[in-house]
Amino acid sequence: GSIRVRGVAHLEAIQPGKGRRRRHAVVVTELPYQLSKANWIEKLAEQVNDGRLSGIADIRDESDRDGLRVVIELRRDGRPERILQELFRRTALQSNFGAILLALVDGQPAQLSLRRVLEIFLEFRERTTLRRYRFALDKISQRLEVVQGLLEALTQLQRVILLVSQAPEAARAAAALQVQLGLSPAQAAAVLAMPLRRLTGLERQALETERQELEAAQAQLHLLLDNRNSRVEALIQQLQQLRKRYATPRRTRLLGRMATAAPATAAEPTSSGRQTGVPVAIPEDGQLLVQADGQLRLASPLAVSRLQLEQPAPLASRPQPPRCLVPVRPEPRIVVFSAMGRIASLRWERTAPQPQALAHFLPEKLGGQADHPVQLAALGGSTTTAGLPLLSDDGHCRWLKAADVLELAARSRSSGRTVTVFKLRPGRALCRVAACPEDVVVLVVATSCGRLLRLDVTPDLLQELDSPAGAPLLRLLPRETIVGAACCEGAGQLLLATRHGRFKRLPVGQLASNRRGDLGQIGLRFLERSDSLLGLWPVADHPCFTLLTGDHRSCRFPWEQAPVQECGGAGESLLPAGVELADVIILGEIAQLPPPLFANHHPSRRY
Repeated sequence: GSIRVRGVAHLEAIQPGKGRRRRHAVVVTELPYQLSKANWIEKLAEQVNDGRLSGIADIRDESDRDGLRVVIELRRDGRPERILQELFRRTALQSNFGAILLALVDGQPAQLSLRRVLEIFLEFRERTTLRRYRFALDKISQRLEVVQGLLEALTQLQRVILLVSQAPEAARAAAALQVQLGLSPAQAAAVLAMPLRRLTGLERQALETERQELEAAQAQLHLLLDNRNSRVEALIQQLQQLRKRYATPRRTRLLGRMATAAPATAAEPTSSGRQTGVPVAIPEDGQLLVQADGQLRLASPLAVSRLQLEQPAPLASRPQPPRCLVPVRPEPRIVVFSAMGRIASLRWERTAPQPQALAHFLPEKLGGQADHPVQLAALGGSTTTAGLPLLSDDGHCRWLKAADVLELAARSRSSGRTVTVFKLRPGRALCRVAACPEDVVVLVVATSCGRLLRLDVTPDLLQELDSPAGAPLLRLLPRETIVGAACCEGAGQLLLATRHGRFKRLPVGQLASNRRGDLGQIGLRFLERSDSLLGLWPVADHPCFTLLTGDHRSCRFPWEQAPVQECGGAGESLLPAGVELADVIILGEIAQLPPPLFANHHPSRRY
């Protein structure tokens, strides 16, 4: 059956630092057998970073020579008992392993019950002791025969000496002893090999004592062989001696039937994305806000106005800017695309004003290092998206109609699972999804070396891209990656940005029309060899665009700050020297999600 094993953990109130309030913490002092502490801490941190485990503020490894101690510090609003149950349920702190009692019985494999295993073991042990007793009885009988012969020879010592002295050789002497004294061949051989010291009185007494001991042992062995009850009692004594000699104190505890994890509360989403309890009241004028760090929250119009998203802002450290703003009325359908070409419906109905990771509102399998969200799109409601081109990192593209995406998202919502929409080749991943309104006639794809490929959206192109595996749009050069895709009108403009912070607006009319497989043309001139294109975005109606830097600062600029240049232009720098650009955010119906934090994790890092 299945055997459940869990580590040893308890709750403590710890003092994080001088002048700080005491917090609850889960302290793990023992891990299940063969579970690596470092791997467990790393995977726990992965789940915290992915948002699959909430309420954890810090993880510290305080193990020393006295024993294991891993401290999981909780947030102030965290519920210790629920988080401990989540640790048991979602990590290897509690695991199940299957075990069957398979053994060879009479040369044939058989699956046994515990009672049958014990019965077979005891039968085998009894047979073993029988063979041992018989072997010991044979040895005692042989030795007793020799001792009796020696004692017989000592009682007739003068006659033995005479027979031996008159014999011409040892064989004649042995034969004489057997005929004259009635000794067996083994006894005669022992008498001839007897040293002179055996003739002393003490040696005679020792032989007599040995004979008595051998006779007692022989009688005991006969009793054990003839009486099964005596044999079973001896077997029990042997097992008790083995237990006393080799048994060690039990280090594990048998808990019996373990309690299951505590259910989530009404306002809390479960880790699998399904919600239970009474839904949270959502105001009619509320908006769903996806932050730059990928967390989702419900924002009121007042909270959105305080962000001053339509006003320019200098480069500074400030709260996470929004990546996407979606009104809750009319009710939208929000779809999340994953790196493995799957989609899932975002269950946003229970969003709270406090930021929560998207993993709380998605199926459980959509998260982690194997598959993670890469793009979010708002469909239905007041949105105008008619189609969605999906691009993989090897240059393949699939075109999906918005109606088909909504149908697949509804299937995902009803089943609670992801649905595959893009069959990628092994080792490849989905990297970009663009929103295409009905009046859009141009699709532009950009690569990291500044190469732009313009494709006119025609029925023939849509038919070529309408297959589960898509079709190749362009062939990438070595170390070249796809960094962006945009759908726009023929008279529209595109915003191009480099990693060193240079920007420009490029009219779409400057790009020549291409076909699938063409090289395209260079749309930006780089001033430094180490620079590369970060991405391209269609110029939107929103008055400002937001920049995120590598040092976790942000700023906003109006579109006029990016000059309009032709393909040969190098753009202008909008960031201070030495500041790397991490991302560009343009509010719209689709948002690029940040990559998961898999690398460079340290156990003492705060989340």
